[in-house]
Amino acid sequence: MVLTSLRFVECLTHPLTRTVLTSSLTWSQYHLRERVDQRLNDGVTVDRRAVRKPITLGNPTILANELHVSWGSDSEQRMTNANTDFDLLLVTSFFDRETCRELITELRHSSAVPAVTYGQGDAGSINERVRRVESLMPSKETVEHVTRRLIDYRQKVGEHFGMSLSGCEEPQFLRYRMGDFFVAHQDGNTGLLRLDTDQSRRISISIFLNHQSETPKTETYCGGSLVFSDWRTGSEFRLDGETGTLVAFRSETTHEVLPVTHGERYAIVSWYG
Repeated sequence: MVLTSLRFVECLTHPLTRTVLTSSLTWSQYHLRERVDQRLNDGVTVDRRAVRKPITLGNPTILANELHVSWGSDSEQRMTNANTDFDLLLVTSFFDRETCRELITELRHSSAVPAVTYGQGDAGSINERVRRVESLMPSKETVEHVTRRLIDYRQKVGEHFGMSLSGCEEPQFLRYRMGDFFVAHQDGNTGLLRLDTDQSRRISISIFLNHQSETPKTETYCGGSLVFSDWRTGSEFRLDGETGTLVAFRSETTHEVLPVTHGERYAIVSWYG
């Protein structure tokens, strides 16, 4: 569905991720009903699209041979280019299943704070109509391990996107509980705001730590798909979570996290400059 126009009526940033958020006054009734703020009588935000049949990736093109991770158990790892309009790079088994289980166990016992959104000033506030998710605080050693893993993989990501990348931002560890979501936004490289991250962020990274399922199962979550969209063309691609999979995309790409309808969704996000 093509949006007739796009007006940036809200520009916000998360205190840790410094994410640029955009919204429109001209979204159709469908978008208002399906994307933004549906609430049931119990107060849980629900998106009807979150329970539709997932979009499959089709036949991805293999871009690299099998590799082995340097942290956790050895496991097959492949880089694939998802056949979409959004130039997504998927890396399966970036972390193996055992590593993901260990990370989730630690995160469940880590301190958590509500995600805060920032305007153009320095004062942050919680805005649950825009973003509802917890930021988790694992040990310093875990943060360093994940950061090192991302730095080691930087060159391969840069080769895919045809650019030379510098370091990555410290990774953020997130937990989406039932009803949590993040509206459509961009992470940077838009040229719209005078923020350091808008200029420095070039590639965004998201790592799924647990599996998304269509029906409730142990250790999985329902809903919570990562959706990429382009209002100019009406293109949309929904990516469902696979344990240990990393997805990389250009930071100016519009994306959102649909409301989680069951369980808890664990993810790690970071950005290359």
